[in-house]
Amino acid sequence: MTVSTTDSVKTYSTGGPNFPIPFRFLQNSDIEAVLVKQDGTTETLTGAQYSLAGAGTQGGGTLISAYAASVLALPGATLTISRVMIAVQPTDLRNQGRFLAETHETVFDRLTMLIQQGFAESSRALKRPIGADYFDAEGWRIANLANPLSPQDAATRGWAEAFIASILATGQGPVNNAANVIYAAPDGSITVVQAMSGQAGSGLIGYSAEGPNTVPRTVQDKLRELVSRADYATDAAFNAARSGKPSIDADGSFEAKVKPANGGTPVQLGKFVQEESPNGPRDMLVWAAAQTVTLSGDTWCMGGFRRFGKYVKSRAPVFKAPTFQNAMTLPDALAHGMASSTLNNWYAAFAVANDADATASFKVAPFLFVKSVVGSVCTLGRCGEVTDVNVIDNATYTWADNALAGTDVLVLNEIFLSGTPSWTMRVAKITANTAGTVTLDTIGSVGPKCMLLPAPAGWQHYRYCASFYLDTAEVRNMFDGGGGPVRCRMAGTNVVYAHGNNGTNSTYLDGVVPSGTKRIDLSRFIPPLATGVYLQSGYQLASSSFPMRADMFFDMDGSIHTPEVHTFQKDSAEVNAVPLTVFLTFKGGQFYMPSTGGTNASVIARVSQTVTGWFEP
Repeated sequence: MTVSTTDSVKTYSTGGPNFPIPFRFLQNSDIEAVLVKQDGTTETLTGAQYSLAGAGTQGGGTLISAYAASVLALPGATLTISRVMIAVQPTDLRNQGRFLAETHETVFDRLTMLIQQGFAESSRALKRPIGADYFDAEGWRIANLANPLSPQDAATRGWAEAFIASILATGQGPVNNAANVIYAAPDGSITVVQAMSGQAGSGLIGYSAEGPNTVPRTVQDKLRELVSRADYATDAAFNAARSGKPSIDADGSFEAKVKPANGGTPVQLGKFVQEESPNGPRDMLVWAAAQTVTLSGDTWCMGGFRRFGKYVKSRAPVFKAPTFQNAMTLPDALAHGMASSTLNNWYAAFAVANDADATASFKVAPFLFVKSVVGSVCTLGRCGEVTDVNVIDNATYTWADNALAGTDVLVLNEIFLSGTPSWTMRVAKITANTAGTVTLDTIGSVGPKCMLLPAPAGWQHYRYCASFYLDTAEVRNMFDGGGGPVRCRMAGTNVVYAHGNNGTNSTYLDGVVPSGTKRIDLSRFIPPLATGVYLQSGYQLASSSFPMRADMFFDMDGSIHTPEVHTFQKDSAEVNAVPLTVFLTFKGGQFYMPSTGGTNASVIARVSQTVTGWFEP
């Protein structure tokens, strides 16, 4: 036979109990099986632990071992099967004997196998690559070394550990001197470990945040994000360093900025803790004297403008009031540096304060009525009662030019299609002003008959509180002069006239509405922020038939709304119905369009309506 493979070693890490031997072996005693167990110990298998088949066959044979299979069942173990022959030549060829080819071939095969065995053993030896000046262990450990004696001897782990331990124990040697240990800082500069003990030592240690796309920094950079009073000799140095950063005061209190969840400008944590929600019932304004009103309260939360029953700001700083009852007398309480009041005009009362103030102050600002718009410049008209709602009186205010620049302004309503106002109540800014004009940063759809409310200028915080009307003599309530602010009389389905506090018939019919529609414009006759009115209606009927039903309709948005349905009992040719009151909520602007109807609408001879109150949420 021949030796057809160069292999003489086969290793398995799994499998069994049958392990193929892929090389030829002459007899069973030529095979050696070695187990390397999971703990690194080795075991040479005995004949009782395995059996062999296939000795002398050309293709090799099989080692059968249930024991080896059980060890390989767990990872980390190996079984190595080697052909290990005694290096002798047992065949004796006689002189002039017969030439038996098989016998000679077996001799040659054995010699070849011994040569392969030698190569297999030498391949596991520590070798020096050709031309190299070192030995290559090829990643294998070198075990059972003696401790070094000469300077060039290899050192074992045990000897190295003992040597280092002796140096540490005695405190001698360069390893214990930090000034002798070279260290590369995060920026690449070369220093020594001893430098880490200095004041700049934290700048020599690297830091990286968790996650991807991080910015490499030093521990010093990270620590300096928080400023502590304990790190500074003087308050001045501490205050200069803490600007714009979180800080810890000498008493341990923490200060930082908080960014609102809904966006906006970050605020100091201390101020945020003092803030609260400004929302709640609207403040009540009380008439005190001819030109004096009062607001009552111990504290005032500066929520900004109020619209639709809520303040613009969700959280705002709180300031104490100087007294529980806080009086505002005109013209002294006027905002914007106004020297005198503009009469027959609506005004708003504000609580105001700056960050450094211990208590709130109280100011009065006028409502403004837009007469015309060119670009972003609004020419102002008087925001008060008129004899014709289609005519806007000129108005000037006693403030200096640009005294309102940078001031917040509430745009109450804007004119949309067909001239119909709509509740926008957005906040804009005034960029410039004269006595009779204001310029807005965003003009939007502002046009004639829009109303504006500027916040008091020169204050960091403000709170709208309430509205009141100043006529030619005093702060007036709604019934001064007799009757309500607006009265309307209808004959059948037609509006005959409407009049105001002066008792004279005036034009309160808005001329911009579609033909055939009678729109009663209440703007400037009720507070500009009112969103509804109480209407008292009286009827005069002209029929002797009964019972009968008559409806009063209000059209505000192109559809019919019927807040009143009245049934009348008659006993004569004419009867005056008892006045009834209904609450009317505005759909958009401060107007309504009355009409009559129902199955007996023709019997309604006359209707009289009076605004008896308003609703401002």
